[in-house]
Amino acid sequence: MSFSVRAVDVTTIKSCDAIINSLGILENVTRYGRLCKNIVAGANSIKLKKEIESFKNNAYPGNIFLTSGYELPAKHIIHIVTPLFEMDKDLKVLEESYKKALVVAYKKGYKKIGIPLIGTGFNGYPRAYVIKLLISIVKDFANYVPKMKIIVAIPIESAKDFSNTFDENEIKKSINKFFDENKGLEKREFHFTFNEFLNLAKENNNLTSCNENAEKRSEDFYESLYSGQKRIEELEKLRFK
Repeated sequence: MSFSVRAVDVTTIKSCDAIINSLGILENVTRYGRLCKNIVAGANSIKLKKEIESFKNNAYPGNIFLTSGYELPAKHIIHIVTPLFEMDKDLKVLEESYKKALVVAYKKGYKKIGIPLIGTGFNGYPRAYVIKLLISIVKDFANYVPKMKIIVAIPIESAKDFSNTFDENEIKKSINKFFDENKGLEKREFHFTFNEFLNLAKENNNLTSCNENAEKRSEDFYESLYSGQKRIEELEKLRFK
């Protein structure tokens, strides 16, 4: 397993097969947030802008689209349609979107991906909440796909909110402190179970553009990744305490 958390702009990570982007809903798909603006600027492609615009009729919360990375260091961009943070169900959509994006990357055979914080700007998701969600599900996922290198990219300005040293253990402590100081925000655990991974991997994902439809593989292949109760025990150790 290769999993790391870095204070870095996701658009600058070199030799990535893919990075993740956030898009608005339906007609708002072209109203780029800060992350999307940086990615579109880095890609430096009119074609990418046109592709994003073409998604608007299908840009429902949780949908995923795949495009080329154009002039970015990353070869591909996995676009997640992200809802505004208005109620609890939106948190679940964000969680499921991250999981689907990871499975899409796996099914495409990507070996290295960069994952930024999604929805923490204009969409209003609390950064500490999203950091905890992302680190939790990526750690679980990395146990199922040990050969994929996953980089969780947290902007430097966000990292400073939690830790001057940017040590992962310090981030955990700071996140827990954040929840202690914000009692109105539910304190919960996030996990990516093997059954979720298996079910998502079996789906015939409807990805738009560039003929990037993910291939459906055999059930036996996925089941061979699972090692029974020992795997469950290992995953339990990775949970936030």
